[in-house]
Order: sequence, then C-alpha cells, then structure tokens
Amino acid sequence: MSIYYWNCAAGLVKKFMLIKDLIKNEKPDVVFIAEADILNNRNLDCFKIEGYNFCCGPTLVSRGKTRIACWYSNKFVRLQNLEHEHNDIIVLSNSEMGHVVVGLYRPFKCFEGESLRTNFNRLIDNLNLISSRGESNIFIGDFNVNYTVDDNGPFKNELDQWATDHFLDQLVRDQTRSRMVAGRLQSSLIDLVFSNIPSLNVNTCFNVASDHCIIKVKPHNPKPPPNRTKTLYSFLDWRNYSQTNITKEFNANFKGINIHNHNPESINLIITNAICTALNKVVPKRTVTINSVNAVVSPKIQALKNKKRKAYKKWTRTGDINDYNCLKEISRLYNLEIKLERKKELSGKLNGSPKQYWSAINELVGKGTDTINSLTINNNVVTDSGIIANEFASFFQNKVNNLVEGSAAEVFDIPDLHVGDDEIVYLNEEVITTALHQMKSSKAQGFDEIPSIVLKHLQTAVVKPLCWLFNNILDSSCLPKSWKLARIVPIHKKGSKTDINNFRPISNISSMSKLFERCLVNRIKHKDPDIIFGEHQHAFRVGSSTTTACLTLQDYLATKLDQSYKAILYSVDLTAAFDLLRPNLLVQKLLNLNVERYIIKCILSFLTGRKAFVDVNGCNSNIFKIGVGCVQGSVLGPMLFNIYMHDLANKIKELNSETFTLAYADDTYVVLPFKDNINQAKIDIENIFTGHVGWLQKLGMICNPSKTEIMILGFKNALPTFTLNNNPVKPASKMKILGIIFDSMLSWDNQVNQVIKKANSVGYSLRILRFILPDTLFLKVVQSNFLCHFVYGSPVWAGCLTQRQCQKLDRVIFKTYRFYCGDFRRLLSRFEVCRRTKLRSFNSLRLINDAIMLHRLYSDPSNTTITIRFIDQAFSLSRFPDPIGFFDTSQKRIGKSSFVNRSKYIAETIPFTWSNMTHALFKTKIKATTPLTL
Repeated sequence: MSIYYWNCAAGLVKKFMLIKDLIKNEKPDVVFIAEADILNNRNLDCFKIEGYNFCCGPTLVSRGKTRIACWYSNKFVRLQNLEHEHNDIIVLSNSEMGHVVVGLYRPFKCFEGESLRTNFNRLIDNLNLISSRGESNIFIGDFNVNYTVDDNGPFKNELDQWATDHFLDQLVRDQTRSRMVAGRLQSSLIDLVFSNIPSLNVNTCFNVASDHCIIKVKPHNPKPPPNRTKTLYSFLDWRNYSQTNITKEFNANFKGINIHNHNPESINLIITNAICTALNKVVPKRTVTINSVNAVVSPKIQALKNKKRKAYKKWTRTGDINDYNCLKEISRLYNLEIKLERKKELSGKLNGSPKQYWSAINELVGKGTDTINSLTINNNVVTDSGIIANEFASFFQNKVNNLVEGSAAEVFDIPDLHVGDDEIVYLNEEVITTALHQMKSSKAQGFDEIPSIVLKHLQTAVVKPLCWLFNNILDSSCLPKSWKLARIVPIHKKGSKTDINNFRPISNISSMSKLFERCLVNRIKHKDPDIIFGEHQHAFRVGSSTTTACLTLQDYLATKLDQSYKAILYSVDLTAAFDLLRPNLLVQKLLNLNVERYIIKCILSFLTGRKAFVDVNGCNSNIFKIGVGCVQGSVLGPMLFNIYMHDLANKIKELNSETFTLAYADDTYVVLPFKDNINQAKIDIENIFTGHVGWLQKLGMICNPSKTEIMILGFKNALPTFTLNNNPVKPASKMKILGIIFDSMLSWDNQVNQVIKKANSVGYSLRILRFILPDTLFLKVVQSNFLCHFVYGSPVWAGCLTQRQCQKLDRVIFKTYRFYCGDFRRLLSRFEVCRRTKLRSFNSLRLINDAIMLHRLYSDPSNTTITIRFIDQAFSLSRFPDPIGFFDTSQKRIGKSSFVNRSKYIAETIPFTWSNMTHALFKTKIKATTPLTL
C-alpha cells in the first residue's frame, strides 16, 4: 500500500498532465490532490486514469467547489457517510488490510459566512467521528497549522489533544512548504500525517511545480532503513559501585579456605565465586534496547537535498537568474542544516560518559572504533554478530594450524623438570601486594568477568586467599582450567574493516591469572635483562621504547656515514609471531638461561592446554583449542617472546661480525656497513639474510616476504637488485621504521611530509570541535590528536631538520593555533598566538623532547649501544656546580644528526643544574623554563 498527498497550489487543471505522469510512473494506491479548485460545472470524465477511480470532496455538491480530489485503486472503497458535507475531506477504506485512509484540506480562506474557528471545530468533530471507530487510521492533509512555529497556538494544541486522545502520532518531521517571500525562502510544516499504525514510512519529495512537498506514505520495508539502528546492548552498571561496598559484600560471601585444601582448581573456584557474588550485587548486569537514528541523515536534510537537485535541474534547463538564486538559497540552507545536525549529534555524544566522550572524539578525528558491524565472507556481506564471531574463530584457528603445518621447527623433548621442596621460593603477601599495584586499573575482563580494578580494591581482603592459591600453584605447577580460557577480541590493524585478514586476535584473560603472571615476571626480572632479552631488543623493557630503538639505529647509521661508510639495511617482518611460539623450544631457552625449574613448569602449564572463544559485539563463538603460541594480551607473553628470540643478534653476528642488529618485538632490522665494494656487500647481505631466515625457521617462525624491505644508505650509484630467500627485492629510497621514515641520506624530507599529512588529516575535525567543545577540552584534543604527530619520535628526527623544514612544520602548527584564536587575517604575532593558546611552537616542542630524552638516557642508562656511547661522551665541568657536558665527535655534517653528538647543544640550552634531578621533576622544570616559542 502506498499513499501520495500533494498540495498542487494552483488548481488541478493546470497540473493534471504532471499528476498523470506521476501516477503512471509511481503507481501508488491512493493519490490525494489538495487545492484542486474544481467547480461543480466541470466535466470530471477528463480526469479519469486507467486502473483508478476518481472522486472529489463533498463540498463540490454543498458549496459548488471542492479543494480536494483523489485517485484510488480498486483495493479501496469510499466511505461517504463519514465525510462532513462542508469539509474538504475524503475517507477511503482498505478491506484487505483493514486501514482507513483520510485525505483532507483545511482552507486558510474560509467559505463566506464562517470563521477560521468554526471551520476548524467542524474538521475536529469530523476527525473525532472517524477516529472513534477504533480502526487503523491514516490522516494525511494540509491542516494549515505550522508545527514548527505554532508551539502554543490554539489550533496546534487542539490537534495534539485529538491525536493524544486517539493514540495517533504525527509522522512528518521536515518542512513541507517552501516559498520565496521578499527575496527570502520561507519554510513551514503544515502538511501533516497522523496515524496509529506503527509500521509506516513517511517521506517528502520536493517538486518544482508547487511550493509544497509531495508526501509519500508506505509501510516499512522488512529491513530497517540505513539510517535507523536497533541494538540490544548488554553492560555492567557501575553506578552503585564503590570500594567500600565491594569489600563489604566480599567479606559477607567469602567463608574462608580449608588449610587442608591444596587443589588450585577448588581454591580458585571458592575465591571467584565470592568475588562474582559480590559483583552481582554491587555491579549488576543490565540489558537495554537502543533505537537510534543517525541525525546527520535526517528527513529534513534529505528533503533539502531533493530540493537542491530539482532546483539545479531547473536552473540548467532555464538559465534564469531567479532559478539560480533559488538554487543558491537552497544550497545554503542544505549546508547549514548539515552543520546544525552534526553539531547536535556530536553534542549528544559529548554529554555522555567519559568513555563515550573520547569515543566520539576519536571517531571524529579518524581513529574509529572497535565495533565490527559487518564482514565479507565468500563475497557475501554478513551482519549477524554470531556468524561473524564463528568466522573469526575458524579464521584464527585455521591460520595458525596452516602456518604450523607449513613450518618445520626444531625438535626438543622436554626433560624431567623435577623440583625439590627446598627449590621453590614461595610468594608472600608483600610480593602479591606489589604485583597488585603494578596492574593496570582497567575494567577489561576475562571469562570470569572480574576486572583488575576490583582485585585492587579488594586488596586487604583477598591478598591472603590469593597467596594460598598462588603458592599451591607453584607446588603443583598446574594452573586452574578457567585461567586457560581466553576471550578473544578481534582488533583492526589496517585496511578495510570488512576484510577478515585485517584483524589480529587480542585475548582477555582472567585478572587473577594476570596477577599470578605478574608475580612470575617479577621473579624472572631479577636477572640481567640484556642476558634474558638481548641488548638488541627494545620492546617490553623498562626505559625502552620505539623512540629509543630508532635513536639507536639512527645513531649507528649517522656514525657510519660520518666515517665515510655506506650501509645496507634490511627489515624482516614475521607472520603471526606470537601465535607460532613453540612451548617446548621456549623451555629449552629458559633452561639455557638458568631460570628456576618451578617457574618453568608453571610457564609450561600456562602455555599448554589453552582454549579460546571469540567475542564480537557481545556474541560468542564456539570454543576452540590452541595448540601452540603465546597469548597476546597476557602479562607473561611479551617477556616470553623476548626470551624466545633473545640470541638473535648473536646468531647474526656469527654470520658476519660487522653486522648491527636491532629489534622491536617481532620487527627486526639488520645493518651491514661497507666501504666501496657494493658487489661483495651484496653477496654478504644475501648470505646473512639466508642464515637469518634459516634460524627463524628452526624456531618455527615464518618470514613474510611481501614485507621484507632493503635500503642502501650513502650510495649514489646505480643500485643492484638483491635476491633474498629466492625472492628478488629492489632497494627502496625510504623505509618506515616503527612509524618514522628513514631515507637513504637521513635527510628526513619524507618524515616531515608524513607529519604534515597526518596533522592536516584532523584539521576538518578540529574545525567542527572548535565550536562545540569548551576551550580547555578543545586544547586537550589538539594536544592529543594534532600535536602528537609532531612529538612522536622527535628526538630521532626533529633535531636534524633544516630551517626550511622547521618552517614548514611551524606553518601547519600555527594554522591550527590561529584558527583557535580566530586570527584569520594573521594579525597576531606568533608569540601572542602561543600565549593565548598556551601551546608551543615546533622548535620549543623539539627542544623539550630532546632534553627529556637526554635526561632519561643519562639518569637511567641500560646496557645498550646508544647509552654506552652516550655515557662515554659525557663529562663534568669542575669549575661549575655539577654541570654536565658532552663531546661532539662528528667529522662531517651528517654525524651531527646523531643524538649523541647533538647532546652537546641540548645540554648547553638547559638553563639549570639537572644531573641529580628525578625524571618527573626534570620534565616539570624544563617545561616551565622553556619559552612557548623559539
């Protein structure tokens, strides 16, 4: 069933051919035409259309003129007994669906001898008569009551009262009449649709032949429209949660543990049940249904879009200046409405919880969300979360199984790991308390749904039971089975979010398991980290980061280029590195490092017999087994992976003693310096790569050849093609290393362009947020989503830039600053702009970050290549109270790009004595003493 209503605005006779074409093309069931202006002497046969019945309103007989006419199909019959003879109204009934359809028109100019009030009261009496029959009704017509203006008008109030009495909803939301008055476009909502039928879809369509929209009423499609979403959302209600309440409920439910109970499974169950019972009372789980409409695609915007399209066609057809002005006005209103709706939608999100607030900010600046709405499976788009979860489970499991079958790891039979009673060093309450303080206070949870923050708040009550549990695990070397069940959340890496290959599995495991893992990590940490991890590894180590890794590599390359060497650099990327870790080979590594056997047995229990399921939007997949690999998302995982790969640098050194190796997690970079013989260097690097890949294969690791890159630094002649593991690889002119772009001459032009591109990508979002957020919050967004691109890794590259490159970056920075200040004509000086925003210029940011890195390397050095050289070039000046100086050993300009050599200049710019300061105090003071602009 489809019903059309149109106020044609100038009489049916003039518009009949247009209406006839509309009916033939759209084929609606009912078409009402208002302001038809048909006189009783008119021959009605000329209005007949094949397949439709034609009728006019009852005033054609009583008043000699009717202002409403109708075409309707044979599905409908007319109910003239319900039509008042002095009203412009037509009542139709659909016998199949049981609906009554009423088309009406309330004239603004009344017939002679009556007032607007009399006319309106007669119409309301007629509507009450029809509505009181208790049927499914649709009332559609021009009521000449502006719903967007007459909020307190008497006619609108009476219409609302009638609709309320008969449970009717007004379904039209956008303006239905637009006309030019004194050069301005005036819009109003006077064509209305009232109905008590829940499944109706009402749209408006602008037609240039009238200043009224055509109103289309149809039943809803079986599928919801794209702009409407209905979500069943399950969440934990933390409103009544407090540390006092959770401790009180836990003490009431926890009955203690029998000292003769040494079964970890049973002890864990007792503790878990007590915590979960307390959580159910303090943090109940609630389920709500959310119905939402995307405000940016509102009916009003859709109507303006249709008007704009029609106006454009008319202007291109006529070329009239008035049509052009009308198009400009509609375009202005269309753009203005989009801005208003975006602001309204975003304001609603920003008024929610902090999580919802930052989710809205991140979505706006392009960071997106982790929600998976659809997935492409066998060229079919799947939206059911349950099916998607099972597809992810099969994909993750089959991917690892196929990789394991395609790799040939070394065979190592685990020996008898017998542990004597006197070998176990048991945990005490102090050790567990320390581990609790080290845990992140997040609400991420595993299968038991116990967040880490709850364990921290229950510290005084739960530390003794946990101590008993953990020590029994050390005795039995057997972890509870529930700790080995992981809830996997697919995390998007890059590319399309509908492609299953662009996701990686991150596991959420039990918080108590994480706490036990933290205790084991602390036990292993007492050994020398360079022996455990290797000094080439910068990931998952205190004091190390991607910046220190890139600094080490840049320092080495700049030093070699300064000494007239050339260098060949290649990178290796591993496929699913964590998922292919072999437990038996890890045990061999741990034994070689003299790790205690009772710890090794616990780690082996942690890695074996694991299971998992995938959670997508609250829907869980089937549980599947995990044969090999280390859990991504665990506390132990990063340390175990570093131990697994700890002798990588030594193995490559055995292949060629001149090599330099650097790693960050599974990303490895190998450098071979050479003088002039490129052919010999080519042979050497190919042999090194072959030996490197062979060693990885023995560990069961698989190198991804598509991501293997090679670059030659300082060599300007024709570059040869390398054959790496039987694959031809052409040298690149640049290489992205941990997010920073290195080029063959360490000139950093590509890095500067990347920073500018990333910063400009959030410019539009910042313009929207500027008029929504308060000043303080807006500046925080600028720092976290805009300036972060200028700060990331800046000690590596920012101090090596030319003046021209610094000016390019400053122009981008001050463009945003001036936008915040409203200084569009550039009338303010840069100093004044920085003073008003309290944000810094690029040179100021660079100097602060360089000084912070200098203090970090000096105050907390570790046994790595850059820190050894850094300390060797530091000295004290005895004439002054405790100042620190540095040597500059560079021979050429490129040598000064090394951070170690730049430290001389950085130290001289620090205006205070800093060698004995804590790192936190130094950061505060350097920011306070450095000007906002330099």
